[in-house]
Amino acid sequence: MSTEVQACYVFGSFRLDPVARCLLRDGAPLALPAKAYEVLLLLVERSGQIVEKDEFLQKVWADTFVEEGSLTVSISQLRKMLGTDAAGRKYIETIPRRGYRFVAPVEKVIAAATPDEAAENCLSSAAMLDGGAESPVLAPHDSGELAIEGFAEHAGGSTEASNGHALSAPLTATNPIAHQANAEQVISTPKDHRQVALLALAVIGIAGIVFGLYRFVAGNKSPMPFQTMQVMRLTNTGKNNVAAISPDGRYFVYIANNAGRRSLWVKQIAIDSSVQVADLEERECRWLTFSQDGDYIYYVAREKNTTVGVLYQVPVLGGSSKKIAVDVDSAVAFSPDGERLAFIRRSPFQREDVMIVANVDGTAEQKLITHQYPNFLYISGGLAWSPDNRTIVFSAGSFMHDHHQLRISKIDVETRIESYVSTQRWYEVAGLAWRKDGRGLLMTAINERFGNRQLWQLSYPGGESQRITNDLNDYQGLSLTADSTALITVQVAQHSNVWTTTTAQDQEANQSKQLTSGKYDGYYGLDWTPQGQIVYGSTASGKPRIWIMEADGSRQRELNENSESSPAVSPDGRYILFASSKEDAVHIWRMDIDGRNLTQLTRGSGELWQTWTPDGRWILYAAIGANRNTLWKIPADGGAPVPVTQQPTTKPIVSPDGKLIACVYRAEASSPWQVAVIPFEGGAPIKIFDQIPNAYFQTFRWTPDGRALSYIDARGGVANIWRQDLDGTAPQQLTNFADGQIFSFAWSRDKRRLALARGAISTDVVLMKNLTRSQMSNE
Repeated sequence: MSTEVQACYVFGSFRLDPVARCLLRDGAPLALPAKAYEVLLLLVERSGQIVEKDEFLQKVWADTFVEEGSLTVSISQLRKMLGTDAAGRKYIETIPRRGYRFVAPVEKVIAAATPDEAAENCLSSAAMLDGGAESPVLAPHDSGELAIEGFAEHAGGSTEASNGHALSAPLTATNPIAHQANAEQVISTPKDHRQVALLALAVIGIAGIVFGLYRFVAGNKSPMPFQTMQVMRLTNTGKNNVAAISPDGRYFVYIANNAGRRSLWVKQIAIDSSVQVADLEERECRWLTFSQDGDYIYYVAREKNTTVGVLYQVPVLGGSSKKIAVDVDSAVAFSPDGERLAFIRRSPFQREDVMIVANVDGTAEQKLITHQYPNFLYISGGLAWSPDNRTIVFSAGSFMHDHHQLRISKIDVETRIESYVSTQRWYEVAGLAWRKDGRGLLMTAINERFGNRQLWQLSYPGGESQRITNDLNDYQGLSLTADSTALITVQVAQHSNVWTTTTAQDQEANQSKQLTSGKYDGYYGLDWTPQGQIVYGSTASGKPRIWIMEADGSRQRELNENSESSPAVSPDGRYILFASSKEDAVHIWRMDIDGRNLTQLTRGSGELWQTWTPDGRWILYAAIGANRNTLWKIPADGGAPVPVTQQPTTKPIVSPDGKLIACVYRAEASSPWQVAVIPFEGGAPIKIFDQIPNAYFQTFRWTPDGRALSYIDARGGVANIWRQDLDGTAPQQLTNFADGQIFSFAWSRDKRRLALARGAISTDVVLMKNLTRSQMSNE
């Protein structure tokens, strides 16, 4: 075998070996995703130079269609793994709108080794220190991902295109120093030479196994699972957000949304032929399922301004819809024989979630399991009935901890014994389906906070997870054919940027200007300082953090790497409140306007939607954990929380005179969420606005004069800011945008301008096929 002379790159305590394709710290290999390794190698080879974003995409993702966010994922993984140098500086510098630069001094060290020898040295070192820890880079699939997910409260409402989004940590290698110390302690004081010999043999054996696995992976040329999967877009309107595929894979059903009027369509995949099967009018439809024989479509719809879901059945070729069940809060799952169905019923006022099993016509309902709060069944995750008819799989969590830390669970239909499929925690689950052979499940999920929903495979009964997709889109829902060879899901693409505008009533100029060009700028909230600066959430540095800029878009800068979302500037401009998930739940924090002096203010089971009183003395917020959907207040410097409301209320905003609170409210379980105004001391609403749409998911603010509420209304599919006066007069449109969506907004302190997070959401149905037996294997 010929000897290759290659340069290794040394910087700080790290050594980057291009031959073995591994990164070592103090001689110990680090587990690094393959794409992140390639990004690092390109940066180090060009140390001190700017590497443009396009160059990364062309060289690292040459044969793959990805968006810029994939690069952001890898940069974030590298920054987390590399940390800072001896002077406390990051190794990788962001060059806004251009790319990145490796700023640490790099030394080239010539080392002669064949690729196999280099890999053997690298892996043997890992075995000696880590006892056979996971090999770096050689894993067949990347394991880090970014997705951007806001803190959406899933309970008590629904949204047709829910927010996406968390940064996942890279694989973490065990501490080599600790392991080295333990080994030295054992070997330096041997009392039994046979134990030393056995230890040496064990280490050599582990090293051999690890190296053998490397040679197997490196030499195996067969396709990896899902590598030959084909993806095809089935719709291209950007407005199709719910879909299901027929058991035989020939048809799919989807919801078409035309200016707020919805209809149910069935489309033949092979010949691109569609037929409308039901007119939903203004009803919201969130879940679709084919019957096991493919003859009927089951859908769950809610009448306008109600929260009660009704399950309907309609023939696949059209006809009258038949009501099957009432008070249905999830998609339905059918038993393999098609005789029974299961769904989740949520009862907020009874503080319980119930899984119901009934005949396929809705008769003979039975409670299968009940989760009493603080435990809950996750309604967006759906249900999946196993092929052997014995088990239903679902996702569940607890409000005692982070309410988005979910686990995949199962219930034995006969014994009603509940257990975990896997102890792995998930931030969100948005669809479950069994494979035909019963040896695994497919799911749409987020594995860590601020992540995109991706497609995953979960082995059964082992519970091991494997990611199928790895991109910057979101995937919403999942529907699988009977033979498990094809699935459809909804692909969600989204972007947001910060804009400023004047109102339509401003006679000087109604001017709008885009200030940023990121992917999620302002999506996580924004606010003004008294000096006219804009504070906003952004993912420009890799994950959600709080940034600040001038009103013209200049001097954009990150305030603190530990800040996250929902900034609220104090009336005097000294502080910024923000929401952070540094702990196991979302809490409210405060920092100085320059990003220093972080202070945690709340420590309950989950708090969000923080706001200041106009005098700056109090902070109001909504509890989203065990005491969810109630308002509380604390002193501005922190202290014991004081309850403000007992009835279901959330999203508080205090009026400019400090006397009133605008919030989202509902009177009883069957009532819709509405925007209401209550006294600052709490109590019954003095005003309720039926005119303000999508109350639970609405962003609203007091107008500067304190006489009205401003809010977002997407009439005709185009979002603008509207004004609703407290006297109940007809709403007035304040902005005149001709396209796009608005995710958040805030009034300037001079009362003349608006800062807005504007962008677009596109949702289309995609087909993933050729999921063959070998591709679906667990091996």
